[in-house]
Amino acid sequence: MRQKQYRLSPRFIDLLGEQGYTAARFSAETGFPKGTLNGMLYPQAHRQRREEPTMQAPTAQRLARAYAQITGLPVDQAYSVIIVEEIQPTISEGIDI
Repeated sequence: MRQKQYRLSPRFIDLLGEQGYTAARFSAETGFPKGTLNGMLYPQAHRQRREEPTMQAPTAQRLARAYAQITGLPVDQAYSVIIVEEIQPTISEGIDI
């Protein structure tokens, strides 16, 4: 079975800036947890996280709702702008026998 991974768009900070927001202001005004956002934006500062952080589907949806709140976009459109979905092969699919 293949597993989806959800990542923040590499353009997220630029997209926030286009709306007149910083990450801190985005967190403060939308209620999206600042620590969660910082962990995705600055993984090198969070040693317990992977180098390229992923998020679970509920977090991706919550982040899209927060982004939709500041942009006025429908949630599904906000999701497609800021969330990158990747399908990861399972261990057995990655092994050549």
